[in-house]
Amino acid sequence: MCEALGVIGNVISLLVFHLASKVFFWRIVNNESTEDFDSLPYICTLLSTAQWTYYGLIKPGEYLISTVNGAGAVFEAVYVILFIIYAHKASKVSALKFFLCL
Repeated sequence: MCEALGVIGNVISLLVFHLASKVFFWRIVNNESTEDFDSLPYICTLLSTAQWTYYGLIKPGEYLISTVNGAGAVFEAVYVILFIIYAHKASKVSALKFFLCL
């Protein structure tokens, strides 16, 4: 029973990772501009999901943590890459500096 609830929680979390930013990034791609969006929330979420993935990998039996956060890290990495591609020069430089400092 607990395992099934964990899987259901993972599916819901994956949907949240994917759907929460999907609208913004379709808008960025369609307009070919990041407009006034800030990269910081996406970079921080990428860092957070990467750290939780690492934790899930090193802690025995915590594969649900590593799978959901690993997938979330992939989504966030794609979002950060899209942001950097479509950002104005100043925003792009700022996002790259912050991302590389992490």
